[in-house]
Amino acid sequence: MFRTRLLAVILMLSALMFSCAGEDGATGPAGTAGTDGNANVIALEFGTQTTTSGTIIYEFTASQGFVDSCLVLGYFKSSAVLTTWYPIPGVGPDANFQTRSYCQRYDATTQRYYVKLVTMAGDPYTTSTTFAVLKLYLVPASVIIPETSRGLLNLSDYNAVREYLNLPE
Repeated sequence: MFRTRLLAVILMLSALMFSCAGEDGATGPAGTAGTDGNANVIALEFGTQTTTSGTIIYEFTASQGFVDSCLVLGYFKSSAVLTTWYPIPGVGPDANFQTRSYCQRYDATTQRYYVKLVTMAGDPYTTSTTFAVLKLYLVPASVIIPETSRGLLNLSDYNAVREYLNLPE
């Protein structure tokens, strides 16, 4: 009985040890390289808005949880200077004003992106100001943190951010 079990164990171990012996087959052809994606990035574009109160409000659809987990990046072109993208927060054309922003839940599915215009001293900027276009990117933090933490991405540079996220002009 003992010899039968011992023989069975030896045969099973031998089968396991030698059953995977052999050379690997030829390597298959390499697949085509995919493009870097931005499936989780939401890119929004808003048209012309003018303010004399120092506040511009943009509405968009997104859950509060998604917005809370994202880096929210805003850029605008002023009607006064259509060739330059200005980051929000940041200084506007000719350093006449600076922008500040925040997101706030409006209802269960709507968020509001507030842009506040203030003087360099921090007072409300109430001179009539027109944003010709505003682009808003909601970027999940995991997509962008590795590059910003190593200093490889300047978030105040619209074109650098757009190219990094592989988004169209």
